[in-house]
Amino acid sequence: MQFLKQLFNTEKSDKAIYKKLGYTTDQEGILRRFLREEQGWRTHLEHSKQCIREFYADKQYKSIAIFGSGWLLDVPINDLLRDFEHVYLCDISHPRQITHKYRHCVNLHFVECDITGGFARHIYDCLYQKKEYTAADIFNFEPDFQFLPETLDCVVSLNVLNQLDGLMLDALESNMQLSINEIEQFKTLIQTQHIELLSAYPYCLISDWSKISISQKNGISEETPLTFTQSKLPPLQHEWLWKFDSQGNYESDTIVQFRVKAFFMQ
Repeated sequence: MQFLKQLFNTEKSDKAIYKKLGYTTDQEGILRRFLREEQGWRTHLEHSKQCIREFYADKQYKSIAIFGSGWLLDVPINDLLRDFEHVYLCDISHPRQITHKYRHCVNLHFVECDITGGFARHIYDCLYQKKEYTAADIFNFEPDFQFLPETLDCVVSLNVLNQLDGLMLDALESNMQLSINEIEQFKTLIQTQHIELLSAYPYCLISDWSKISISQKNGISEETPLTFTQSKLPPLQHEWLWKFDSQGNYESDTIVQFRVKAFFMQ
């Protein structure tokens, strides 16, 4: 457990920062949306679980870290607890219902951490601790990443890559004017750093790759990219559509689907 605390350098005081930036509310919103859209989400969640199983099948891995574990909706948790000596669930916060349910699992470790390497605290400090700051201050940040220890055999980035920047960008755009290029630069920076973190070990990357918006008025669809990483990725393993919102709640009068891709690096 200690190595992950060192890796992300997260302190208890950070919880107030995460709440200020909206992480707690966002996590609760995920569960509410799942309950509304359960039928459309089921296929996506099962695809995600199967990809994880396939990733480590027939390997001799003894420990695994899941980045973005949340409510465990897309985590084959029972399989992991059976197949690994140590399972590390890494998220910025863990729902109390989940930590309570699995509190007696001796090989399960809940780790509260910022998998952007402290970018959330950096954004908070720029916005709320400095009297003056510029876009250059925002981008002038080196994440606090260290190599994972040899005792950790593999990692999974689970439906989180394109979401890493979301709440931070919301906070930034509420307080300062960013150009389209600066927004894309910010996304690229965070996503590229995340891939570099994963690349230290065998990894499974599952992420929304683009958003498909279908107008409920005229049926016209538009697909927009969600990933901007410049990292070289391993061969694509699987791809599917996630029926995210069928009721027009996420975007007014719009059905939203995500194109999801899964990559394995062994």
